[in-house]
Amino acid sequence: MTNADLLTEVDVQLQGIEAEIGRLTQLLADAEAKRTDLQATKRVLGQIYGTPKNGTDLTLKNDGTTTISAEIKHLLNKRGPQTKAEVHEYLEKSRDNISLTTVSTTLSRMKQKGEVDNRDGKWIAI
Repeated sequence: MTNADLLTEVDVQLQGIEAEIGRLTQLLADAEAKRTDLQATKRVLGQIYGTPKNGTDLTLKNDGTTTISAEIKHLLNKRGPQTKAEVHEYLEKSRDNISLTTVSTTLSRMKQKGEVDNRDGKWIAI
């Protein structure tokens, strides 16, 4: 193999490496854009549902319920029937900026799903 042949082979390999670097650079840019979108979504969800005080992320479970719903279910199973105000007071201990309206909306949605019910002004787990 001549020096010219070796140089041609090296050039071809370098072009392949440069193409792969370009592809990886694009993948990184796409991932960064998705991360930015997820952070924006997290901020919006935090505004809607409140931000956990313990530093954990607000997440959605596979069944579509939020951690707020899970916390409400836990409360009702642990302490029994609770008023909306009592549920709100409980959630305020673990979350910043959670409004009574958010609690009310979450309880209503949980009721529609058959997860809770309201009897005599108190919410119960089903």
